[in-house]
Amino acid sequence: NNDDDDDEGTKQKKKVQFEVTVLETRNSVGGIWKYDDDDNHEGKKSRPMYRNLRTNLPKELMAFREFPWGAGDCAEPSYVTHKQVYKYLEDYANTFDLLENIRFGCRVDHLKVVRDKGEHKHETKEGSDELDCDSWPQISLKWTDNTDNQSHQQTFDNICICNGHYDLPSNPPLRGLKNFPGRVIHAIEYDTPTEFAGKTVLCVGARASGADIAREIGSVAKRVYLSDSSCNAMEEFGTANVVVSMPRTQSVDKYGGIHFFSSGNNGSNDEEWTLNDVDVIIFCSGYDYAFPFIDGESNLE
Repeated sequence: NNDDDDDEGTKQKKKVQFEVTVLETRNSVGGIWKYDDDDNHEGKKSRPMYRNLRTNLPKELMAFREFPWGAGDCAEPSYVTHKQVYKYLEDYANTFDLLENIRFGCRVDHLKVVRDKGEHKHETKEGSDELDCDSWPQISLKWTDNTDNQSHQQTFDNICICNGHYDLPSNPPLRGLKNFPGRVIHAIEYDTPTEFAGKTVLCVGARASGADIAREIGSVAKRVYLSDSSCNAMEEFGTANVVVSMPRTQSVDKYGGIHFFSSGNNGSNDEEWTLNDVDVIIFCSGYDYAFPFIDGESNLE
């Protein structure tokens, strides 16, 4: 076989018969794994990565099949830091020459499915006059290059939307929240536990980020309450019983007290708890999907 000496990346490239363009709003690969010390937007941290985060999946499961993590030498622990993930993604992009296909600093403004073949010429490259002769609709993208603030438009055969869902915080309604006298933030604004030293903190949401943030803050806080909708009772756990598991956060009363409610296992043992000493509420309630470049004029069915 003449390909025996070729690496897997080269063999894959030989199979590819199409051109790929990647539009990336940031100035580097890595997406959310690129942690920025200076991440600050209007006085708030605006990206979900926090300083001490480690993965909650082993790197062996996260790795691309064609690019084993660390050459399989087991030199790194299975659960790695965000810096290690970013370095892995950067090495992957460099190894397979992906950077030449990526346009950094480009914000996609609008997507439109071109229904009428006469509506747009199909452009395989920006500015090309090649006519559309394929049977399926083409897709037109408009984007802004943030380096010079210039607008661009190009029509593609296919589009993959890979913008993830860690940009728009989900803030569930909490009755009476306006009565809470302390600080209220979303987990996207969390970075380090130091600012919560000596405070009493309520984390609303006990999935991956909520549990991890509660654990971190518990190392310096006076008390951390971790509210979980699947929890049926108040229960202390963790080092020195600093972290306390609570049922669903129900409401905030007019005096600023926070109420928690559990219907019990069979609905017949309703219980309620009230906390009056919370300094900070952190909503660890995840994120909503957002596609700001798709609207009523995008021709989607």
